[in-house]
Amino acid sequence: MNQGVPNGSQFGTSQQRAKLGGNPKLQPEQGTVGTVGLVYEPARGLDFTLDYWHVNITDAITTLPVPTVLSQCYQAGDPKFCSQIERATPNKSISHIFDLIQNVGGVTTSGLDFSAAYQYRMPFGTFRHSVEGTYLFQYNVDTGTLNRDTMKENIIHGRNFYDLGVFPDLKFNVFTTWVHPSGVGAGFNFRFVNGYQECEGDNCNDPTALRRDVSKYATGDLFLTYNLKTAQGTTGITAGMNNVVNVQPPIIYNGPVLNADESAYDFLGRQFYVRLSQLF
Repeated sequence: MNQGVPNGSQFGTSQQRAKLGGNPKLQPEQGTVGTVGLVYEPARGLDFTLDYWHVNITDAITTLPVPTVLSQCYQAGDPKFCSQIERATPNKSISHIFDLIQNVGGVTTSGLDFSAAYQYRMPFGTFRHSVEGTYLFQYNVDTGTLNRDTMKENIIHGRNFYDLGVFPDLKFNVFTTWVHPSGVGAGFNFRFVNGYQECEGDNCNDPTALRRDVSKYATGDLFLTYNLKTAQGTTGITAGMNNVVNVQPPIIYNGPVLNADESAYDFLGRQFYVRLSQLF
């Protein structure tokens, strides 16, 4: 769909302006949620949990990335998305892309949350080790329109693709904490985000699209604490270091900020902090 652009037109813009915001035409979304869980405690202080969830939302309220709007118009030929592209006159270059909050046909997602934790006491303090994570089975968005080639519902699959944002199959955190009876404590946190693919035009759902692998991401934090109990309450002092090895976020060429995505990764690099708290 050329939207009235003359044949042979060439435009020198590498970025496009977008209008973001609310939408007074939104309709209520409806959904069904199913969950089932399992908790197993084979020994004192040791527990395992598994929680399966399945969410199906119709008329889902969401926004889609601007590259997805472009790809769904010019590659999938979806007139709904083409109507969100405003062109200037007389040369028909893109003036704005309207990416307002909107109702889409639906969102279907499912996954498995898992955790394992072990807590025990020793003469020199109490330890707790745990791992918590999510394995994603699917994250699909039904645009509410038909694919012009297959005449089937136009479904955008987000799992392990960057088309809809950061939705890898696996994410998890590992924690260890130690607390001494004297009030001294310490701990660390390890965070992992699995890799996935990004494609030209944010259209990995097109099997012919050029694609690349976005690398895995792992970072860790350390902290020390001291809690002093007095007649006025408990005073806590915490000193820590986030992103200990100064890991940089993986490059995402379609990312919204600095060729990355702030929703999933740390941008500031290694950080030091001191925090003071008072409980009465």
